[in-house]
Amino acid sequence: MILRYKVSLPGIKGFFRIYEVKDSTSLYFFHKQMRADMNFPQDQTILFKAVDPAGKPIARYSVIDLGAGTIDDVTLGDCHKAEQDSFVYFYDTTNVKSVLVDFLEEAGKPRVGI
Repeated sequence: MILRYKVSLPGIKGFFRIYEVKDSTSLYFFHKQMRADMNFPQDQTILFKAVDPAGKPIARYSVIDLGAGTIDDVTLGDCHKAEQDSFVYFYDTTNVKSVLVDFLEEAGKPRVGI
């Protein structure tokens, strides 16, 4: 299955990227793709914080297991099945820099993606 996500910067109107990814894509591989596309620093600790529609945290994923699994073991399909479809992705936890990642839809064939 192909999943489509919108990645946007909080507070910057009109900036977004659309990613089409296989449901088997790990959070780690998704992180690597976003880091390469948006020139995020490579030497920073990262974190995916899954949030509910009200913005309340429901799971956290990083290189170490914070209780829900690690980014190399958890796939976007796993998150989608658990109804974890929105994330705050911290690409620099030290300086609290992040982007928003929101599920848009299940897609057919990928146009471009990972």
